[in-house]
Amino acid sequence: MDRSGVSVVTMITAPCNHRISTRPPFEQIQFKERRSEIALSRLIVAIFFSFGLLATFAVHASDAKGCEQNQDWNLAVRCYTEIIRSGRAEGRRLAVAYNNRGLSYYHLGEFSLAIKDFDQAIRILPNYARAYNNRGDAYDDLGQPLRAIQDYNEAIRLDPNEPQNYYDRGIAYTNIDEPDKAVEDYNRALQIRPEYSPALINRGRVYALKGDQERAFKDYNQAIHLNPNDAAAFKNRGDSYRILGHYMEAISDFEKAIRLAGEDAQVYNALSFAKCRIGRKESSERDFLRGLNLGWPSAEVVQHALRDRGYYSGSIDGEFGPASKKALSAWINAGCP
Repeated sequence: MDRSGVSVVTMITAPCNHRISTRPPFEQIQFKERRSEIALSRLIVAIFFSFGLLATFAVHASDAKGCEQNQDWNLAVRCYTEIIRSGRAEGRRLAVAYNNRGLSYYHLGEFSLAIKDFDQAIRILPNYARAYNNRGDAYDDLGQPLRAIQDYNEAIRLDPNEPQNYYDRGIAYTNIDEPDKAVEDYNRALQIRPEYSPALINRGRVYALKGDQERAFKDYNQAIHLNPNDAAAFKNRGDSYRILGHYMEAISDFEKAIRLAGEDAQVYNALSFAKCRIGRKESSERDFLRGLNLGWPSAEVVQHALRDRGYYSGSIDGEFGPASKKALSAWINAGCP
């Protein structure tokens, strides 16, 4: 990657999902209102009662009642595997079981296994729009946005009034650098559901990427009005403030995002840069190291960036020892050029 002419923090905060280094972070902070539509516990209980499965399965159903709340996706996989193997679920119920196990695999980051289950759900129920949408998400997160768009197109054909289908396709269009198409999809999602704040946030992100900060702020402000506790809206609005050089406002939004959602490496990184720009050097360094300790960016990336700018002459070892910390301090003391 050619880092010349790119500020260290901008290069560092750019997301790793095929984004060029000059782009702001958090492309994907807000970026998917994942699978909240399917309540695993309700569906699993419904299936158990519909088919009168064995009492031993009912124990699993009781355990799975809190799977979504506790994010115990391994338990959910076991629950749905029991249903699938029982032989008592047929037709739509079997398709739902495969779909929901696929969602559980998705939450575990097992995207290939998720796709296989969504394939089965679609094979059983070819007009299952939700399974097409879910499979599209898995393909997109595997780095195959064009393949994902095919599934979103089918989901939209089958269920044109579901805003999440447009929302997710908008994310995929952003991933292939088609911002105008992404905006069209977010517009459509908002026409269907005007209070759909994730679409507002992502549309704002696209406007920001296009340099239209005025429209970006309008969307972020509306999202915050709809949900004052939405950390993603504050993250993204803070980043637009950072880009415009409004560092005090950026700091306020980044700190609000951390209070709402907990520690976030990317937010700490951007917060560090904003503090650096207004001379809060010690606090800037602490926040930068917090982000680094949380695992993003990698120490190697930071070492490369600092070396490219003449602050670091050591080896790229990923250890970020005393020499790396000294170089970081020198860069921050220079005002993060």
